[in-house]
Amino acid sequence: MSKVETFGAAGMVKTGYSCPYVAEYESDGQGNITYSNGRRLGRGVSAQLSPTVTEASYFSADNGMAENDGAKVSAGVATLTIDGLLPEVRRFITGQPARATGEKFDKVGDAMQTNRPELGLGYIVRYMCAGVTLYQPFILARAKYVESERTVNTQEYNSATNWQTSPLQFNYFTAEDEGHTIEMPGDFYTTEAEAENDIKTTFGI
Repeated sequence: MSKVETFGAAGMVKTGYSCPYVAEYESDGQGNITYSNGRRLGRGVSAQLSPTVTEASYFSADNGMAENDGAKVSAGVATLTIDGLLPEVRRFITGQPARATGEKFDKVGDAMQTNRPELGLGYIVRYMCAGVTLYQPFILARAKYVESERTVNTQEYNSATNWQTSPLQFNYFTAEDEGHTIEMPGDFYTTEAEAENDIKTTFGI
């Protein structure tokens, strides 16, 4: 175990992103959430979280501010860019049924857009602190895949390979547990495998 609990500098800097995972989100209606059927989403390229923040609310009395309710994060949009989705993973995050026997194409319709499964999203953020490389698992507690713009470009003649990645968008929001969890940052490790194992254990892999 290479878990890190003390740090050798006043701060740390991000240096990488890897190992995005996805799993089915489940709630028992009693404040307990679990994950199952987890799998790799793809090979990680980048991650961006854009939270939705409610405005702060202020109450005035005696000619001044007497009470205030600070701004809160209740939801947001996560853009996880990967190399590309394998067919079975696309079916998993969209709720798309398996292809019928004899069919040559998947059939994607509006039913898959309205009945998509709720998911947990996880990935690893790499840091450097006082010359030491650290890995932290990070999980978004509850999310749902949404369609976003997709592009593909031809390769210019006689030029280098045109590497093209796949940005995937997910709406994320509060989980149905007592604390209304949105995100779960994990422990820091000096090996990526240990950080990845925490995600896999949580996601039932």
